[in-house]
Amino acid sequence: MDYWKTMMRDATEFEIPEKRFQNAYRAGLVHVMLATRQREGKKYQTDGLPYPDFFLTSVPEMSMLYLSSGLSQYPKDLPIPGAIAQQQPDGLFYDVSVAHGQIIPATQGHILYSISMTAIFTQDKSFAEKVYPAIAKGVRYIEQSVNTDEYGLLPPCYAYDAEMISGHYTGQNLFALMGLRTAVRVAAMLGHADDVAAWTNLASRYEKNIL
Repeated sequence: MDYWKTMMRDATEFEIPEKRFQNAYRAGLVHVMLATRQREGKKYQTDGLPYPDFFLTSVPEMSMLYLSSGLSQYPKDLPIPGAIAQQQPDGLFYDVSVAHGQIIPATQGHILYSISMTAIFTQDKSFAEKVYPAIAKGVRYIEQSVNTDEYGLLPPCYAYDAEMISGHYTGQNLFALMGLRTAVRVAAMLGHADDVAAWTNLASRYEKNIL
């Protein structure tokens, strides 16, 4: 109990009349923090206690939970470095756990958003500069897809996981658009005016393609 009380000493507190909600929120945060693993000498974040693997699809929820809880170092230390480590040379954020060996853009927007929002939320410019190359590569992947796909979208996927759709996923593209827009804000924060202009134009074209 002392360990967790100390851990939560500087965390965000919500004071509302319903005590059970407050306790459930804290319990949820603790369970996410417990869902870390040690494998081959490396610590990494997982989806939860029943899930032994790291899913990039869950990084936005993990990151925003940590950020909104006042524990902003956690996304910088665990899920975000793990996601960047899986980025491919062409800029694809590759979700090893969900793709089953096939190259699909299931989490391009998820990770672009998570990295960018962590930089914006914390206003940590040294962190932003450190992750900016990964952001730029991620944006280039979207740009390449917008310029080459027949519909100007992310590449289609095979039927995987719960959705079981063969083709273009609306959710994936909406998340990628959100990630792209958030990346523009990081570029602006760091004073990269050329990227702000180019990525804003790309976001406008991409939005029209989605709609």
